[in-house]
Amino acid sequence: MSFNAAIKSIYLVGDHPIEPFIGAAYTEARATDFRLVMVGINTHISDEDMPRAKPSWFSGGFRGGDHHFFRQAHRDGDALAAALASAARGFEKLTYRPEGKAGFYVTNAIKRHMAKEYKRARRLSPKDYALHRPQWERELRAMADHGVLPHLIVLYGGEVWNQHGWRMLRPGEEHYASLEAAGLRVTKYDVATGNCDTHAARVGLEAGGQQHELFLVRLSRPAHRNKRVTHDAKWILRQSTFRRLAGLPPA
Repeated sequence: MSFNAAIKSIYLVGDHPIEPFIGAAYTEARATDFRLVMVGINTHISDEDMPRAKPSWFSGGFRGGDHHFFRQAHRDGDALAAALASAARGFEKLTYRPEGKAGFYVTNAIKRHMAKEYKRARRLSPKDYALHRPQWERELRAMADHGVLPHLIVLYGGEVWNQHGWRMLRPGEEHYASLEAAGLRVTKYDVATGNCDTHAARVGLEAGGQQHELFLVRLSRPAHRNKRVTHDAKWILRQSTFRRLAGLPPA
């Protein structure tokens, strides 16, 4: 089964599913590719649009940059990938392919179209996230099976960081057992210190006897950013604790 087919089988279940954007570094992978995953919260559409919702609306939105979130996710991912590929400790031989957004895989924590009353993420409950977490685990497993695990996972917002990030990828935490059940074992979880301790970690994964390292990064949701507090890619790349974790020289 191809990688696209494996992902399609994970997504096309239930009502009104979305379809992730999958770049060429996942479907036509090179050994030196630097790959990244961007995980938003949810996609909401009007009651009028819901009956005709297509999975491709989400992937096409990122491809065309049709919404503020997609444009900001591209800017964040592009800045981080450009800084880490070829430069971060252990990633010196990797190359980021920006053309055609090749290095990107973009999805949401909630993997279906939601009604417009869920425009505010606070309307979502932990159960909403939990319902879709097994799909996220299967996505990571499919990436491992096809040799295309990412080198960077960016999670938007605190609840996505909690549910799909450290509580799942940090050994001993609440959701780690289900990750192991999916065939993925974490061999290292190094947290950035100081003001980045809830924003970045370096994770070692083992799947099928293969070792892999990736960065886990939490950024603030584009809709919540303002001039006073902006936890975007530029912010985290300025932080000395993150740069030490990555093995990058001082800014």
